[in-house]
Amino acid sequence: MGFGIWSLRGKVKFRGCVAVALTAAVATGLCRCAAASEDGALALPGDKGKFHLFLLAGQSNMAGRGSLTATNRVSHERVVVMTRDGVWRAAEEPIHWDKPRVCGAGLAASFARAYADAHPDVTVGLVPTAVGGTQIAGWQPGRAQYTNAVRYAKLAMRDGTLKGILWHQGESDALSLKAVNAYLPKFTNAITCLRRELGAERLPFVSGELGPYLVARKPVLFWREMNAEIAKGTAMLPLSAMASAEGLYGVKRDNLHFETPSLRAFGVRYWEAFRRVAEEAARKGAGL
Repeated sequence: MGFGIWSLRGKVKFRGCVAVALTAAVATGLCRCAAASEDGALALPGDKGKFHLFLLAGQSNMAGRGSLTATNRVSHERVVVMTRDGVWRAAEEPIHWDKPRVCGAGLAASFARAYADAHPDVTVGLVPTAVGGTQIAGWQPGRAQYTNAVRYAKLAMRDGTLKGILWHQGESDALSLKAVNAYLPKFTNAITCLRRELGAERLPFVSGELGPYLVARKPVLFWREMNAEIAKGTAMLPLSAMASAEGLYGVKRDNLHFETPSLRAFGVRYWEAFRRVAEEAARKGAGL
């Protein structure tokens, strides 16, 4: 059972987070139960406050394309992931399912493990909505990626409490300086609207730099300029931080995707950035 197809009614505007009326064309009776395992049903906390959710958004370096082997997979007994069918399962990699043939290790696994280790009384729920190759235009209100992220996040929030958004995106918008220069307002609009639509305008948000290995990428990507725009946008958003990719040169042969060792380190950097934001939120009484 999948989510089916969703149709849109009404006009979609770029600025202002205009609400879009959604009509379920196929998806009804979605299953929110935990996926069954050999030992029985996967147990979830009865207290929503003990089930901490993270929305994963962006493109392929958030989805994860790192090489997986029998010995390098990251998991944790208190980390689960929402499947394409809206079912919770143990968070064994790959976490994402955007392109099953190429999905692999991702930064979310090491982030979630670090978070779970720091919060021994909670279960962590990952909500994967990143899609490889997507541009920032697809993350505007009313567009496919945005609509998909909101839908899955709201479904997950029936079971737990949304604690943050983890974002990595920008390679597809770094092909020209024109696209880079148009990125900032679209980026801040996407995150502002996501927060507002999820009823959490001060929800912690962590972005990440594009990899420094892109210096060798052909055709050329304006990755330095894009990183500057992402940094500007992140600084404009309240309760937000940017994870550094400095020194993370481990890359796949395509010179586009982080390889597994870099993703493990990057995930920990996302956790460190999130922790700083959470501490700031606590000082400001944001009620996380």
